[in-house]
Amino acid sequence: NHYYKMWVDAEKGKNGFVAIEGKWQEHPERDQSWADKMLQQLGEVKYNQEVLCDFVGSSFTLISGRKLSEIPINEAPQTIEKVKIYELPKPGHSYVVTVDTSRGQHMDYSAFVMFDITQMPYKVVATFKDNTIPTSVYPVLIHRFARMYNESYILVEINDIGGEIANVLWYDFEYENLYFTQKGDKLAEGKGYPGVRTTKKVKAI
Repeated sequence: NHYYKMWVDAEKGKNGFVAIEGKWQEHPERDQSWADKMLQQLGEVKYNQEVLCDFVGSSFTLISGRKLSEIPINEAPQTIEKVKIYELPKPGHSYVVTVDTSRGQHMDYSAFVMFDITQMPYKVVATFKDNTIPTSVYPVLIHRFARMYNESYILVEINDIGGEIANVLWYDFEYENLYFTQKGDKLAEGKGYPGVRTTKKVKAI
């Protein structure tokens, strides 16, 4: 979150703040028995956040907050239309972009992540995040960068208004490298639709 970014930038000396960390072990009236009592009362997640000063998200994540905090934050060498470019497209490489959509009303963010999937491990090569971009403009941006990255595959989450983005890419731009959700045996029978709706079943898979 924003505070985590402020903390990391302070550690790097980039924002004028000074990072000061206070551990419970330095408190004269706290010992291991106190820590054990806090762990029992708070539970592991809250204990890690409130006692061990770990950055933990507001919900449980697939990867632990402790591991996430160890991942280095790299600055993008260049930015094009708010898209952070970490690596330009390479001839012969395969790419896929995953797309999340918001309403562009200064609340939740529209975001996409471009991956190089040529070989494992996959590599993030470009990212975008903005909470003001209109849904009429967003598919234009996605289409431009998908074509730029060797006609990359596009996976659009169609919860809420994400379906509008997927439909524009498929029906208006006639972009073929779009992931479909298939219902039944054949897409030709009209039993499929562009994009993927996130459900409990899909998340489990």
